Amino acid sequence: MEVSAELTDVRDNTEIWGERYNRKATDLIALQQQIVSEIADKLRARLSSAEKQQVTKQGTLNPEAYELYLKGRYYWNKRTGNDLRTAISYFNQAIGKDPQYAMAYVGLADAYVTLPSYNGDPNDAFPRAKAAALKALELDPNQARPHVVLGRDKFFRELDIVGGEAEYRRAFELDPNDATAHQWHAENRASLGGPEQEVEGESKQAH
Repeated sequence: MEVSAELTDVRDNTEIWGERYNRKATDLIALQQQIVSEIADKLRARLSSAEKQQVTKQGTLNPEAYELYLKGRYYWNKRTGNDLRTAISYFNQAIGKDPQYAMAYVGLADAYVTLPSYNGDPNDAFPRAKAAALKALELDPNQARPHVVLGRDKFFRELDIVGGEAEYRRAFELDPNDATAHQWHAENRASLGGPEQEVEGESKQAH
């Protein structure tokens, strides 16, 4: 497996750093850590110690779990009922390989909370999404997406608007650039007849 990585200053399109790597496919996770570490070192003057620690944090050291997670994300992005169920299967398999893999629980929560939009049973899917999101936060409290899932659950199932907004605010504090979070927040606000300008602003931010 050959991987090329480049770090570019988009202001003038100049290359700051670049490297080529030849590794076995089973070394993918270790290679990711190495690349992220080298980029963080290159940007050390621009990254705080907390930020550097965050970007070098690895979700799992099990390459099989990681591959299953990636397959789950692939099918989650296809957005059909059958594909979401396939994604759920892959996320569960990833958890089976590494029960401490927070991102696999995040994927599971995403898949279940999306399923009702594609003819899934909300009475089954939403509680499963909530359980997976809470487990993800138990394993990694700094994940933003579980709060988005919890916010969506509070809006649509619990009808807790205040609680839902609080979850979205927490998600945006942790990751203000999560496009899906802004999209779902816009949808939630629109479903409640929220201010048109606010809904449009969130939609544009997602885009």
